[in-house]
Amino acid sequence: MITGDIKNKIDQIWDTFFVAGITNPITVLEQMTYIFFMKLLDDKQLHEEENARDWGIEINLDIPLPPSPPPATLRLSHHPDRDSEGGGATNDKRPRNLARITHAVLV
Repeated sequence: MITGDIKNKIDQIWDTFFVAGITNPITVLEQMTYIFFMKLLDDKQLHEEENARDWGIEINLDIPLPPSPPPATLRLSHHPDRDSEGGGATNDKRPRNLARITHAVLV
């Protein structure tokens, strides 16, 4: 059984998601996976910048990204139970919540 400091940290993360309105455990895991992925990308870039500074070379920070969808259709995933009409992205508050959660978890 997990006890002590680790349990408190896990409970704090779950509470943060719950307060932000994300209560489905699968959605929480999905969002945490995204946060971990972004953290790994950030760590990798910092490491490459440090190596470039140490060796006195330039690094190529051009990252090929897929074209972004128009803002009105941007979705992290489809959840019909949260959409008022089953498909519109205008009511989706998750990107704003995700930014707040990301900041709370990583800081």
